[in-house]
Amino acid sequence: MFAVDDTGNPRYGLQHRGTGFWHTSSKERYHGQKILVLALIHRTSKRAYPLAYVILRKKDDASYVSPHEMVGNLVERMLLEKFPKLPITMDTWYCESALIKRLTLLGITVYTEIKCDRNCRRSFLPRSGWMKPWKLFKLESKHMFRIGNRGKKYKYFSSVKGTIKGYRGWLKLVGAYNKRQDRKPFATYICTDLRKTSEEIWQALRDRWAIEVMFRDLKQHLNFGQFPSKCGEGTDLSICIPFALYTSLYLDSENTWGKEVSRLATLGAKIIEIKKTAELRTVQKIIDTPYCGVIQMLRFRFKNSVPGKKPRTHTLEELKRMKGQVA
Repeated sequence: MFAVDDTGNPRYGLQHRGTGFWHTSSKERYHGQKILVLALIHRTSKRAYPLAYVILRKKDDASYVSPHEMVGNLVERMLLEKFPKLPITMDTWYCESALIKRLTLLGITVYTEIKCDRNCRRSFLPRSGWMKPWKLFKLESKHMFRIGNRGKKYKYFSSVKGTIKGYRGWLKLVGAYNKRQDRKPFATYICTDLRKTSEEIWQALRDRWAIEVMFRDLKQHLNFGQFPSKCGEGTDLSICIPFALYTSLYLDSENTWGKEVSRLATLGAKIIEIKKTAELRTVQKIIDTPYCGVIQMLRFRFKNSVPGKKPRTHTLEELKRMKGQVA
């Protein structure tokens, strides 16, 4: 399954490519880059693997292309690379009618969440008025779904066949509730495939969270986009190198990094194990070298020296012991 989302990359210089003032989902303003990423979701392991990216531009830029058009371009590029026509999941910001129509024409099923104030209706007739999503589910019954095989948590769903404003086609709208007596759903999802059940649509949007986890791991452990670079190639390397390391740590960990790293589940634990192994290997090489005694002697002199003065004179016993270690 494909997933698409963007992430912020704060940059404080004025010479970086694609920098500008952007807003986060919480309406906070920052200066830097906004990077759009298309990822592949492995639904069994709940992991996302980056496939392609693009640095978005501001509207006043001469090479500006809208983010919704960029998503379509990235998906078309993946299809040209012989990827199968997998379904794609998006958040509410990318729920745009022209993008949904473009992806549908490519033969791709679209799962996305819509905002609570999005206008919807049941029919294409002019007299059929627009209404908020929760009003569509007002007369529909709710059915229960248990989370997990032995779980004690439940979700309630109500579905209806309709459409959203600006889109000329049938969609399946699903309202998700935490309790049966809730009046309004906590989220509303849409899907272009009318044969999908409400549970499948909800689970697909739930699996989309793997791309958010991927962004967190890249920024916390691999310094995503933080390499000091201003040219175009340097900026691309600051994005591509963390992507390559992230993919290698999960998909090629046993061959490249060892069995101890491959058995660990989280990216942070893998990196800690790699650092610990590298430190032990370095210390072992220093101990095994024939010049280990010389290194210890120089270190001993350095610790006992005073800045600006000669090192203190060693006793005869200390010199014999050092020479014995060298021999």
